Amino acid sequence: MSINYLKKAAKTPETETSTAQQVVNEMLANIEKNGEAAVKEYSFKLDKWAGEIVMSQEAINAALADVPSGVKKDIDFAVKQVYDFAIAQKNSIQDFSTVLHPGVMAGQKVLPVNVVGCYAPSGRYAHISSAYMTVATAKAAGVKNIIGDINY
Repeated sequence: MSINYLKKAAKTPETETSTAQQVVNEMLANIEKNGEAAVKEYSFKLDKWAGEIVMSQEAINAALADVPSGVKKDIDFAVKQVYDFAIAQKNSIQDFSTVLHPGVMAGQKVLPVNVVGCYAPSGRYAHISSAYMTVATAKAAGVKNIIGDINY
């Protein structure tokens, strides 16, 4: 008995990857050409967000004032756990070099990247852990410019 599929997806991982890459390339080109206006356009189109892209310090302070102290305490605890583990993990990786044979040396040097962008999803599946797990690990690594920073 042969299998007869009533429905079969025409999409493959390969076609979806190329489609996604094409969409990303078009978005990046639009953002490069039109700057923040393009970012605002995508924010509205994808997330129905029409507000400011960058929050002012006053807006941040107002939002923080609405967070219950118990929640802040829990977040601070979680951030510290992630940060402390990231420091231990970083300290377990050492720079080294070795001479393979006369005149040939190989090794590794661990350096943080210059900038990291951290994304925390919002909406139906908001996860604050995405923010502190990316920001705290970047801080532990020594990244100087962190976009999406949180204080702890």
